[in-house]
This record gives sequence, C-alpha cells and structure tokens, in this order.
Amino acid sequence: ALVLWLGRRPLLSALSLSRPPLDDLAESYLPVALLRLPPLLLLRASSAVLVGYQRVKAASLLNLALACADTAAFYLLLHSSLVLAGGGLVAVGAAVAATCAIAAAAAVTAVLLLPPDAAVRVLPRRCCRRAAAAPEAEGALPADAPAAPSESSL
Repeated sequence: ALVLWLGRRPLLSALSLSRPPLDDLAESYLPVALLRLPPLLLLRASSAVLVGYQRVKAASLLNLALACADTAAFYLLLHSSLVLAGGGLVAVGAAVAATCAIAAAAAVTAVLLLPPDAAVRVLPRRCCRRAAAAPEAEGALPADAPAAPSESSL
C-alpha cells in the first residue's frame, strides 16, 4: 500500500487519471482505497489456510460475502446523495475498506475456530469443542489413518 501511495502520480498518469476533473477524484479516493490492502492480504491468507484445512465452503462463503458487500456498497453509495455532495468515491473507498476488514476478522476467527478434521481427532479435548465429540481416545489416531512404517520396512 505504501509503494502504491508513493508512486501514485505515475500510477494515476498511466491510468489517464491525471487530468481535471478526474485528478481530484482519484487523489481523494486512492488513500482510502489503499486502506483495503492490508486486510485483503490477511483475508486471502486466511482463506488459503481454510482451504488447506479442507474448509473450502467456509473460505468460499467468506469471499462471496465480501464480494456481495462490496457490490452493495458500490451501488448504494454511488447512487446516493453522497455523489452529489462530492464525497461518493471516498465513501465507497471507506466502505470497501471496512467490509474487507470485517471479512478478514471473520476469516481469522474461522481459522482459529475451525481446525482441520484430522486435527480434531488428535488434539486434546481442551483444545477444541469438536474434539469432545470425536470417538477416538485422546491422542489416538483415527481408525482409517495409515499405519506407521515398522522398523523392518525401513
């Protein structure tokens, strides 16, 4: 985000946003929009962890919820009276930064509360709620786990 902010003049020029009246709009929108990048990176990393945990539905739902919230924010704020007052793009930037921060917080919470199924079977019962429902004894491997290699096979 800092690199994009420092290079905003060449970036806006390359996007043909350096001429009036677009230059003022772009200059006011860019800093607020760049606030979205850190939580977005956290959301993407958390989504990747959830997918690695085999929680693809949870990761997909979080990203879908963010896309829907962003779409609603763009539509509602750009078609409201905020645009007439001149603050529409800044309001949109703030809204999408806020929705992204909320989605990132939800994703991190999901990573912490939704361990992978294999870990639920071997974690001590005090580590997660679902471990108490696991039929295996504490610390035991599940019945369908592959057997450890014997010394003779090594």
